Amino acid sequence: MTITLLEAAVDALNTYIKANIAAKITAFNTEYGDSLMVAMKNYYPGQFPKALPEYPCMVIAGEGWNPETQRAVNLHVKNIITIVVFVADDDEEQRWRKLCRYARLIVELLQEGEASYAYEHFLEGEVRLSDPFTGAGPWIQAVGVPVSLHKLESY
Repeated sequence: MTITLLEAAVDALNTYIKANIAAKITAFNTEYGDSLMVAMKNYYPGQFPKALPEYPCMVIAGEGWNPETQRAVNLHVKNIITIVVFVADDDEEQRWRKLCRYARLIVELLQEGEASYAYEHFLEGEVRLSDPFTGAGPWIQAVGVPVSLHKLESY
């Protein structure tokens, strides 16, 4: 096997989330008794888009990787990723609630799918909301969930 590192980690996470997020959004809307959460309009694996995207959207930003343990035949890799969801809404409370729910959704999806995407995950620090900003339309805000995905890769 060849080491695949950050690119493969981002791709695995992107594939898993895209396949499972719709059911999770439906479950959240049922739990909260509203339809505040909607399907992602787009996914951006690897890097942030250069232009303002459609909302809501998700960025799985691969930020780097660290070799945790190196041996003659394998390498334990810690992939550093931030999962960011952008939402747009002029109603401050609704925008805040969406961001809180999408952050929880990410944490739950990671926990439920760890075996599916074949990486051990850890939350890595503070889950943060961005400052709101405006483009040509409604107010935009994001929430970022920093995670690391660990894997023992063979050379």
